[in-house]
Amino acid sequence: MKFTTKLINARSRFIYKSQENEPTHIYRHDQDQFELIEIKSESIVCEINIQDVKDKDSMKNIVFQYAHYLYDGDKLLFIIATQTTDGLESFLYLFDPFEWQSTLKRLSLTKKLKGHISNIFVSKAFQNERKDYHILTIGTLDSAVYVARFTFNDILNKSLACALIRTDGRNAITQEVIAITQQQSTKSPDDLLLLSGGFNGALDFFLIKGDANILNIPILEYQRHYLLELPSKLPIVSLQWLRNHNNDKEIVLAVGQELFKPLRNSRIIEPSMTVMKINIKDLICKDTESIKLPSGTHLNPLQKLAKNHYKLWTSFFDTTELRITSIEMTKDVFNNQSNTFLSLPDDDEIKDLQQIHIQDEDHCWILDSDGYIKLSKTNIHKKRRHNS
Repeated sequence: MKFTTKLINARSRFIYKSQENEPTHIYRHDQDQFELIEIKSESIVCEINIQDVKDKDSMKNIVFQYAHYLYDGDKLLFIIATQTTDGLESFLYLFDPFEWQSTLKRLSLTKKLKGHISNIFVSKAFQNERKDYHILTIGTLDSAVYVARFTFNDILNKSLACALIRTDGRNAITQEVIAITQQQSTKSPDDLLLLSGGFNGALDFFLIKGDANILNIPILEYQRHYLLELPSKLPIVSLQWLRNHNNDKEIVLAVGQELFKPLRNSRIIEPSMTVMKINIKDLICKDTESIKLPSGTHLNPLQKLAKNHYKLWTSFFDTTELRITSIEMTKDVFNNQSNTFLSLPDDDEIKDLQQIHIQDEDHCWILDSDGYIKLSKTNIHKKRRHNS
């Protein structure tokens, strides 16, 4: 599929519910336009111009700067960030892309958002008095992280109490929130751990104190810096945590590091995946295992196959083919590598690569500035033009 709308320096991403699923949609935006494309019908199902936001909210001189998708049950939602053209203030909007004219509303925060937004993260659900709530974090290029709690019932009806912290992880490009205990109390929410990774390879740990009233401003305490020795100072582009079922006090943490647009033939910029066990209460790290990959390699998230058994997918472009490498991790050691080679279409050049989604060892989705290509081991799905 080839995009028909010309967006300038657009940011594009696949949408899928889990790593094992095929993407269902693609969203794209530049400073003036946001669009959501359904892959099955190859059609634009949502299109918002920045002027629509200006007219709806009586705003002047703003541009789109960042978008993030999330699910409320099965409902697809978006948070999109705008910024004043002078760069002094940012705003967040929440909307249902299929009913955006009636649902597009600005989120109210108790703190002004300042600086360019580098990341928006929404945690999985935690419990408070049997009600689900989430942690929202907003990272900025000046290494600030805004932190708020919300439920989907009150996110648009109440001002979100917001805390502001500073991190040594430059640009605050990646966040993750971890439950400290496996069994959460239904009377009072437990403490949580916020991780923030930076463009400089630094990773900070903050404690989010539990509070029976999630409408209160979150109280955060700095915990630890450089808890673990990472292989390089490359940007931390992914943070994942999984429960260690052999020990309810431990988690398995995976940290992915790579350049956003990997270069070739340089040992100092080799991407890596580091997996370790962390005692979540005492913040003690052990059994750290890292694997470095050739420069130019793209990482996909770590997948859990079974107890103490994980799989890492990586991809590497050559001139005519894409190499998918499957690396298994058992008993805390990376091993059992296997490669699959998928041919690239002769008439398609990858331009401004945006994302690679590896569904399994035989199927891969490539998203660039012009459109997407779906590759498989047996056949090739070329880009096709669709009508907007």
